[in-house]
Amino acid sequence: MRNKLQSFAGAKFALIAAVLFLFSGSVLAQAPTLPFDFESTTANYTFTDFDGGATTKIANPFPGGINTSANVGKMIKNAGQHWGGSWIALANPIDFSTNKTFKVKVYMPRVGAKLLLKVENATNGAISFEKEATGTVANAWEELTFDYSTINTANSYQKLVIIFDLGTVGNGTADFTYYFDDIKLTSGVSLLQMNLPVTFDLATVDYGVVGFEGAENSTIVPETSLPSNKVVKVVKSAAAQPWAGTTVTAVSGGVQTGFATKVPFTATEKRMTVRAFSPHAPIQVRLKVEEYLDPAKTCETEATLTVANSWQTLVFDFGAPATGTPALNLAYNYNKASVFFNFGVNGATAGEKTYYFDDMKFGLEVVPVELTSFTASVSDNAVTLNWATATETNNKGFEVQKLRVKSEELNSANWETVAFVAGNGTVSESRNYSYSDKVAPGKYSYRLKQIDLDGSFTYSQTVETDVVPSSFGLDQNYPNPFNPSTKISFSLPVASKVSVLVYNSLGQIVTELANSTFSAGYNEVNFNAAGLTSGIYFYKLSASSVDGNQNFQSMKKMILMK
Repeated sequence: MRNKLQSFAGAKFALIAAVLFLFSGSVLAQAPTLPFDFESTTANYTFTDFDGGATTKIANPFPGGINTSANVGKMIKNAGQHWGGSWIALANPIDFSTNKTFKVKVYMPRVGAKLLLKVENATNGAISFEKEATGTVANAWEELTFDYSTINTANSYQKLVIIFDLGTVGNGTADFTYYFDDIKLTSGVSLLQMNLPVTFDLATVDYGVVGFEGAENSTIVPETSLPSNKVVKVVKSAAAQPWAGTTVTAVSGGVQTGFATKVPFTATEKRMTVRAFSPHAPIQVRLKVEEYLDPAKTCETEATLTVANSWQTLVFDFGAPATGTPALNLAYNYNKASVFFNFGVNGATAGEKTYYFDDMKFGLEVVPVELTSFTASVSDNAVTLNWATATETNNKGFEVQKLRVKSEELNSANWETVAFVAGNGTVSESRNYSYSDKVAPGKYSYRLKQIDLDGSFTYSQTVETDVVPSSFGLDQNYPNPFNPSTKISFSLPVASKVSVLVYNSLGQIVTELANSTFSAGYNEVNFNAAGLTSGIYFYKLSASSVDGNQNFQSMKKMILMK
């Protein structure tokens, strides 16, 4: 059978692959890479089908379990050959120098269905390696593992071949319809089952979340203001039930495995904490613990999230269970937990909302500094920041950091420390802080870096401001000199009709970059001089306020250097 596949691939696809690689540079430029997840907006996910296989990219029809991603691959195995399948070329040869274990998420119609995953040379189908794995569940997502440890790493492999149920001819029905996603190459090292505390950050731990009843879109994502920190993002949809929630668990063979050991409740310590973030407040957040193999053994309690758009550490006391729910039983093996945001309110009432949580822990941990609010306001050319803390422990103070939001300065390395505001050491009551920053017109983001006396630190969420200029202005283009494109920025104190013209050194108009109404603020237009010769050019801004009471003109020089 393997010789047939090799002969088939070599005879039927060698010429096609050669033509693609030699004459289709635009296709190669959009070829997908590993990990392969169908989510790129620029990659070309078009498969080449053979002998009955038919693969397309579609919206995930079964979001939930271990796969809540937006898009997946769908293969229908029609009548043809029993080896019918599909293949796709990757942008680069697969690197097997370190990682030699493939993992693929699949959704198959029956227990015992199989997936053959094969890699081939870009132009010679006889150079290949293949492994097959068998599914253990039906009509549910599971992850299959393929051991490529014996692959010949001296060869080059750049194509992925997908064949479901090799040896059986398909008939195009639902019984031969398969879904796959998240093809990734890993080290093959077994991950540890998660345990408290759950931080979602350790590469050696098998983290997972499962949303339900309208919170199926629950995923582990980088924190926006601190990408190195992973958090859980929960989208409670407009159709969500009042009890929509998210279970913190990996899934193995279709079974939610929960924690490796039970939550260590005692007669004197019955509390857990979770860091949470909500776009609105106050709301009730419920935490439920249960035995993963006996969902009848549960305990639930609630905490109130009081601050919107800021991280807050919630304390859940299972010694005070929610009304109408069972009391905590210390003899039970509680080893799974679920979080319910805005519990008791359905999606139709609240509308779709996005929440975040992190750092699920047992016991009550002393929080060095609990930030309860962080806001920004603008007056003239000054940004005033105000923040407050509920309690402080060993708080040295706060670095105020600023990022000007311009297209050429989006990298986090451009955060600038503009001030240090001393903290209050250790206090048990609320403290208020303020800082005023004089700035030029533009859009800015601010964050706080809270520093402890021992040097450890945490970041706040970011706040954004838009400082509207008090007068008209035209900035020097950036970059300058340029090749072939540059950006021209200008400031408007009020909404204005704007014209931006480019002239050559003879005073002739080269192009018109803008001729429309712009809102007040910091604006920019792009100038692409790909069709022009090197030299000195001029750009002129003409602005007239919408009410006709203000007019402005300015011209500057720029240099095109090819």
